[in-house]
Amino acid sequence: MMELIISSTLFGVFIILSYTLGLKNGHKLSTNKSINMPSLNIPKKIREYKNSKEEQKEQERLETILQNIERYDGSEIGQEVVK
Repeated sequence: MMELIISSTLFGVFIILSYTLGLKNGHKLSTNKSINMPSLNIPKKIREYKNSKEEQKEQERLETILQNIERYDGSEIGQEVVK
């Protein structure tokens, strides 16, 4: 019962805060002021490393698929598993 009261209270507070933020942003938009949105600044090196690692995995997956297409002879012989 206590969890229900706490979650209902937190949910109500969240709704009131969201409504207030929406009113503030709507007023700024109507008066042609800019809205400052929080930004996520990921260091460039980390972003490039993650992208290159993900791209490499995707490239290997596509190469495996193409090899499977080339090797296909109507049976599973010679086929590799694609994740």
